[in-house]
Amino acid sequence: MIDIYDYVTLKYYARYLFFKCLPKFLFKYVIKYKYKKVFSLDINLKKPELLSEKVQWLKLYSKDKRKTYLADKIKVKKFIEKTIPDLKFAKVYQHASFFEELNFKKLPSEFILKTNHAWKTNVIINNKNNITSEEIKKLKKYYNKMLKINYAFWSYYEMHYSDIKPKVYAEELIKDFYNIKYYEVWCINGTPEFFSYKFLSEDEWGNNIKQYFFDTNLKQTNFYIDCRNTDKIEAPKFSKKVIEYAKELSKNIDFVRVDFMESNNEIYFCELTFTPYSGFFEFHPQCYDVIFGEKLKLEKY
Repeated sequence: MIDIYDYVTLKYYARYLFFKCLPKFLFKYVIKYKYKKVFSLDINLKKPELLSEKVQWLKLYSKDKRKTYLADKIKVKKFIEKTIPDLKFAKVYQHASFFEELNFKKLPSEFILKTNHAWKTNVIINNKNNITSEEIKKLKKYYNKMLKINYAFWSYYEMHYSDIKPKVYAEELIKDFYNIKYYEVWCINGTPEFFSYKFLSEDEWGNNIKQYFFDTNLKQTNFYIDCRNTDKIEAPKFSKKVIEYAKELSKNIDFVRVDFMESNNEIYFCELTFTPYSGFFEFHPQCYDVIFGEKLKLEKY
């Protein structure tokens, strides 16, 4: 049975249409409302100081057109191929503007279906020969719906998504997919500052996300974002390598999180994330929002 996570509920689709219809000068007021709701603080967009404030500012005012190209999950692979030829990534077998344009007969038995312009649209196909005609219809309806959404207006004005031409694509299913480890390197002004290491772990309640934060000296930090794990671990095996890769890939970029995955003792590039958590990430303790905010320079804008 194919598992589809469909987040386009009536409630969120109505919100999307509302966001899309608003004139541009009102975008900042939506962000101010959301920021206040998340942080219980008033955002300062005139003179941002916190990292979370500055990322919101970049969402609205950054003029870096490269972000649109690099946020495209298909096109960014060409950038990786050119910048770091030895860095692996999952192959794209096919891509199309409409689901029905994909040729399943020419695809391997197992692969992942994705979209290049949004998140949480992945569907794992473990054996294409087991897919029923009803499931094909379900996939067609789902992806053609997703392809009509301009993700910039879905996720609180991540405007670098606005000019991405939506595509559905079939990608290589990396071996041992369900045991993959993830590295997420946070880079400011082209310098890696810290990274998280996360994976799914079986506990008595089932699958549980484990996430640990490290600085670039491979020391476990005393801050965290999103989920916290209090146990101590050594820096993972490929820490130095992903930091080196992230430094190269974040050159001349104001802020980006460079995401990798580890599988079968190899590192694969995942994506460049310019607005993690849509910019609404919470540091614990909050003082690190100030510390890293001071490092992000916006003078060139």
